[in-house]
Amino acid sequence: MPLSNHQIESGYEILVSVLEEALEARADSIRLEYEDAGLGVNFFSGELGSLVGIVPRDQEQDVLAALIEKAGMAAKLHGEIRLRLHGHEQVISVKEFNSFGESAYLLRFHKPQYGK
Repeated sequence: MPLSNHQIESGYEILVSVLEEALEARADSIRLEYEDAGLGVNFFSGELGSLVGIVPRDQEQDVLAALIEKAGMAAKLHGEIRLRLHGHEQVISVKEFNSFGESAYLLRFHKPQYGK
């Protein structure tokens, strides 16, 4: 059953909160992977990463639907999100990949390119 706009917006609020926390932690990327308890949120700085939280099972589909919609990934495995976080324009590339037979997502922060 398709998710409602309310569910997607709720998922987007959670996603933005995760992105803000990652910036505060000085992470350069985020990995979202299925875990037993829900959607695992891992922050990475270079090659070092750690599990920082779990999106509960009852909200994980809302978050992933928001991610896929906002990144324009309905028919492809990669996309981009542009938004303002902590007063600065952020560009986040999003890539879906296979992790142990399940979809996982890599979100990487980039500096916006002006004048292109």
